[in-house]
Amino acid sequence: MPPPFSFDQQVSSATAKEDHIIVHFGEWRITGTIDEIDQFRERMGAPPEAVDTDTNDDEEETLNRRGERTTNDPFQDWGLLFCRPESWENNRTSMKLRKGKTKCEGIGHYPPLFSGIWHFPQYARNPTNNVRRVRTTLKLHINPTKYVRYQWRVPMPRADCPRWPDPIMFKGATTTDDFGEFSLDGKDNWLPTSVAWDAFANPVRWQRHLEAYLRGIPAIFQRELDWAHFNLFAEELPPERQQLNLNSVETYWEFSSDNPLAVVASLQPLMLSMSRRIRETRIYPHDLRELWDRNSLSLQIEIAAGVQLRIYAKTNRRIRFEVIHKLGQDHYRLEGGRTRNNWNALNDMIFSLRENAADIVNAALCHFRSERQIPASPISAFELLLEIVTYVKHAPTARLIATLLYLENSISASKVSKNVRDALGVLTSARILVSDRSKGVYRINPSRRQALAMLRLQAPIGALEARDRSRRRTEARDRFRRPEPRTGEARDRSRTGGA
Repeated sequence: MPPPFSFDQQVSSATAKEDHIIVHFGEWRITGTIDEIDQFRERMGAPPEAVDTDTNDDEEETLNRRGERTTNDPFQDWGLLFCRPESWENNRTSMKLRKGKTKCEGIGHYPPLFSGIWHFPQYARNPTNNVRRVRTTLKLHINPTKYVRYQWRVPMPRADCPRWPDPIMFKGATTTDDFGEFSLDGKDNWLPTSVAWDAFANPVRWQRHLEAYLRGIPAIFQRELDWAHFNLFAEELPPERQQLNLNSVETYWEFSSDNPLAVVASLQPLMLSMSRRIRETRIYPHDLRELWDRNSLSLQIEIAAGVQLRIYAKTNRRIRFEVIHKLGQDHYRLEGGRTRNNWNALNDMIFSLRENAADIVNAALCHFRSERQIPASPISAFELLLEIVTYVKHAPTARLIATLLYLENSISASKVSKNVRDALGVLTSARILVSDRSKGVYRINPSRRQALAMLRLQAPIGALEARDRSRRRTEARDRFRRPEPRTGEARDRSRTGGA
């Protein structure tokens, strides 16, 4: 279970997890005529039926989710990874990895647990029958968190198991019990909270999951490539180079919260002050960026060249602190560079970024702690307003009491009407207010002071009192509307001076 959110929390690189990773990998050279290469692309693509992007969990799967082929399945003549290749006249587009189900003979198959593009050059611009050699590369978007979510947890492998289970590289029907938790951004890149899930994704097993996932991606692509190439050219197609270029990595930690949206919104001034402090010593093009992704609020600032800190409400019960490393010449410089000659080096490159990500998150929590210490409060500012309205049961009176508390922090009982005094007595009985008999005033209960302070911090009184501008436009339009024609009698009276 994620630890509860607090400014006193500290994170460690050992407990980090990875989300979205972008990497360019490999080089394969395909030799043949234009027609032969077109046939090869057709064989690598999905069956010529519509791709269904809406997941249908009741639909039967023909292959197991590890992508192993059989001799009698409907997909034996088609690829499992890519969408149908697109081409018109002499143009050939790159092939995209599937994101939705594909069908063959009415039976579906789930998409792979990674996405991306297989880049092809424009080899058909000048049609000839000459044999040509086409250089292709892969751009991959991989997500270890989503991968772990779709793995089989029963039986759960031991953390020190010498032979880790083979990776499941395709999505499947979601049978996970999320225990009332749901994603605010509509994405499935998060893991439920339970004793079993915590054990399945603990730091030791997470590293084993990551290693299996990174082994499975090039393995299944090469298996599909060899299968299609052997069927057409009677030979396999090994890569000429296994070079990889790491583009970006997202490293994150999560904290539990009863109201993640409210907590993230309250961090806005603290994120802004942290961004301004960084900009005093470094010049960056961005300040604080506030974004909404469906129902998820996120705050993002630039920490250094190619390094960003993003805090957002991931689910209705958790907050995610995410550090984004973008690698390249004008971005973050990874020790040893972002290029390696072997895919197996990717795991070490990802692991080396965790230390820097942990330092950034700890520095942010330290800054928040130094800027403001949040006292304990059982309710939020929004809940304070709801309490006043609920107990008073009269909107004008509740509005007056809330306004006086906002402006003066106290209400004098001798300067209000009997109805207001009765309402103050009800709020005192409900322990929302306390009575200071010596001074004849009512003040907010100490347990509600932080909620009132947050209300003042987040919204000025002018914003709380502002009404719909369209109403003022309507009133102004009515004020300057031309008068209707008067009757003959009224016109005669105006001419005679009303006599």
